[in-house]
Amino acid sequence: NRSNRIDAVADSTVSTAKVPLEDIRALLRQARETGDQRLLGQALHLLNRMPTPTTEIHLLRATALQALHRFDPALDELRQVLQREPDSAQAWLLQAALHSVRGDYVAAQKACGKLLGKVPALLIGSCSSSVLARQGQAQRAYALLAKLYEQTASAQNDPGILHHAQVSLADIADQLGNPAAAKWWAQARQSRPGDLYTRIGAARNAFHRGAHAEVVALTENADDIDALALLRTLSLQQL
Repeated sequence: NRSNRIDAVADSTVSTAKVPLEDIRALLRQARETGDQRLLGQALHLLNRMPTPTTEIHLLRATALQALHRFDPALDELRQVLQREPDSAQAWLLQAALHSVRGDYVAAQKACGKLLGKVPALLIGSCSSSVLARQGQAQRAYALLAKLYEQTASAQNDPGILHHAQVSLADIADQLGNPAAAKWWAQARQSRPGDLYTRIGAARNAFHRGAHAEVVALTENADDIDALALLRTLSLQQL
């Protein structure tokens, strides 16, 4: 199968250039769904062996490096992307997330601003509101994004953009202690059921609400994911 095929290539002398990028994307998707750091390392190993890195390869490297919490090298990869393609929305969005997690909120908002005219307003609003919430303006950020979601979501046919907005709203609502967080996590789970970040966020929210049976359901077959395994153990003790 695909995973076995990539394992064989990574451990052999076969030219990495022969590995389809779709196989590497599949590794990254699997890593996002399982939290398996080894898959991220394997994907990055394959990407680093590419003889002539394209813009897409730099983006994939940045994605893997971000997930491994190697933020400075990830930003270096994005700078190379933006030198070649200054209108790359994916690069600006990822750069905004990296600057935000490093606490450089001015740079993060600037990156969000670069999305204007390149992506739907809901994605720009999600980007900007997430940064604003980290700057101590969570109430304003939530109100702005919730209103924008209400105005635009019904016309948005990209599930990825809807998911991004739902997760942003869920995170900000959790930060505020707003009970609407449960609704947003549920919607985000429906939009992208396999996403690990969403699953962990939903389980944490359920735990803090005292919905322990819901936590147990969300954490089934997750013994190898520390955050979910701990929530499961604690909730089982409450049932």
